[in-house]
Amino acid sequence: MARQSSKQGGESKVARRTRSILAAVLVLIGALSVAAFVMVHWAERQLFDTNNYVDMVAPLPSDPTVSSALGKYVVDQLFTSVDVTQKLSDALPEKAAFLASPLSQQLQTIADNTATKLIASDQFSGVWVTANRVAQSRLIEKARGTTSNDSNETNLELKLSSIKNTLSDRLGNVGQSLFSKTDVPQGDSNINLDLGEKFSIFQHIVKSVDFLAGVLPYLILASFLGAIAIARRRRITITAASITVAVLSLLQLIGIKALRPEIINRVQNVSYKPAAGLLYDRMLASFNHIATISLILSLFTWGFALFAGPAPWAVATRHWLRLDQLNKTSIGQTWAKFRQQVGENKYYIWGGGAILMLAGLAFAVSTDWQGLIKALMLTASFISIVELLAPRPTQIATA
Repeated sequence: MARQSSKQGGESKVARRTRSILAAVLVLIGALSVAAFVMVHWAERQLFDTNNYVDMVAPLPSDPTVSSALGKYVVDQLFTSVDVTQKLSDALPEKAAFLASPLSQQLQTIADNTATKLIASDQFSGVWVTANRVAQSRLIEKARGTTSNDSNETNLELKLSSIKNTLSDRLGNVGQSLFSKTDVPQGDSNINLDLGEKFSIFQHIVKSVDFLAGVLPYLILASFLGAIAIARRRRITITAASITVAVLSLLQLIGIKALRPEIINRVQNVSYKPAAGLLYDRMLASFNHIATISLILSLFTWGFALFAGPAPWAVATRHWLRLDQLNKTSIGQTWAKFRQQVGENKYYIWGGGAILMLAGLAFAVSTDWQGLIKALMLTASFISIVELLAPRPTQIATA
């Protein structure tokens, strides 16, 4: 008898260790999946969704720093395309030709101020929104392969060439004579981000984000439910999962702020840096919102685990709320009987659920890898839920 007990004790020790290791691995997978999903969901929602992207960039021209920098960029392109000094020198008398250079500088200053006001105006706002909407949608559709356009363009180009003509008109007769439409190339004022050979990398990123955005929620659900179902100490497992997710969320909030200088410094064109900084701040605010929600949910779950624990304050609170009396009510007894039935038939329930899932896949109109992974994760989640509903042997023995 003593040998049999020792043997059973040895087997239970191995089982406990195996359960603990599997639960820890699943908690880690679930927590990392949450962190990944925060980033993927943010990219999917903020960068790859045309409406949200346009909402994010629409206010940029109204910012004084951005309008000033963008106005200077347009004017620089305008004065680069036309030799203003030479045109003024040709128009002035020979003795006054020396005034061409200072007049050109003064005209450029006036043009800078005029362009800044023009870009901050409602008139330009409509052009800006339309240009961003068209450029972003074309690029994302091409990356996803959902466009019927066979063009080989792999760039994000904001077509703002009309602003040059408007600026010339705002400068009056001088602007119209110096910057005639025949002299000014129409594409110079466009903002162009040419991905070139890197487009294939961008396309892979877009498709990967789309795939992960659909799969990760199911992986998170299956991982956490599986960890809680097989763990010996479920409340501690929930606490560990909550703390891990909370720590990762905080690290993400810190890291995204620390990366700001590094990313802004990678912008080579000085005129783009103010807009890049403001755009990054707007994206940062959106990311902070998503990561903060993840942090709050993890802290709430942690608090729930503490409330369900053996701490004196938790026991007293549950007693004050009369939660410890629920098992004696008719609802509590019905719930206990339901769990008992689940425990006695859980293998049949598992088999039935698996067969239904396979039947759904077999008769589905189309099934891809994402659908198969979702089905697998849903099956694993279903098995874990049944295991959680079924009472443990110790609970049955106590009853």
